[in-house]
Amino acid sequence: MNSLKTKFRNISIQITIAICFFSILFGCSTDSNNSSQTEESTISSLNDTGLILYTQNFSTRLPTDPPPVALTLTPDTSAPGQDADKGSDTDSNNSNNDGIGGFKFTKLDNNGKALENQANSYSDEEWQCVKDENTGLTWEVKTLSGLQRFTHRYTWYEPNENINGGHAGEISDSTLCDELTNCNTNAYIAAINALNNGKGLCGSNNWRLPLREELRSLIDYSVSSGPMIDTNFFPNTEATDTWTSQTSYYRTDDGISAWEVHFDTGQSEEHKKSASDVAVRLVH
Repeated sequence: MNSLKTKFRNISIQITIAICFFSILFGCSTDSNNSSQTEESTISSLNDTGLILYTQNFSTRLPTDPPPVALTLTPDTSAPGQDADKGSDTDSNNSNNDGIGGFKFTKLDNNGKALENQANSYSDEEWQCVKDENTGLTWEVKTLSGLQRFTHRYTWYEPNENINGGHAGEISDSTLCDELTNCNTNAYIAAINALNNGKGLCGSNNWRLPLREELRSLIDYSVSSGPMIDTNFFPNTEATDTWTSQTSYYRTDDGISAWEVHFDTGQSEEHKKSASDVAVRLVH
């Protein structure tokens, strides 16, 4: 059963990679048709997928054989042009010290300054944010307790009718998280931006929900189990669904759903805004 689950996971990851890059490279046409938001992503460049291994034995497979799951660092000459041959992950100057493959992250303290010793683990020295040097985005880091506790969940709520896609979502109550009266995305954003007497987190008070493409830029498709993100930089992360800012009209035309990203499969899917089992990771 575990072998079968692994095969299905690999198939899902390969399909998701193709969809993700098609939508990003061609203007995310799926988003423009199915989402009310017209915001443009602030991503300055794309992250690679994190895949540095090759699938083997394509030439010896029959059409009826299950998908191959043997992955190695050795290219398969019978199947050239695999993902491991492409993109920034192939740069020989890459160092996993700043992120797996082509990812390049910097750990930041609560003032937004880079830690002097980037090699420190979270148990040695806690950091509050991470800057993605490829995309230019800065992300919050989840904590073990308090306002940013990694187990907290939120409903999607945005009262501003100019950006909520025609449906504000669900205010919720205080049973999903600590520190807040209403455990929804809007209340959480306001609380983070109000930290440190209004200076916010890591020296910024303009934190927000990410766009779908922005959140997907964190996905590491080389991860075979657990959260599909570099946990050396993003500790206290669960393999769970995480909200984006974008309303979805994929299946309905009433704006009751919003897009989320799955950190267990790397896929993106819509979820009703009233859902109370979705995590949040803010960006600026």
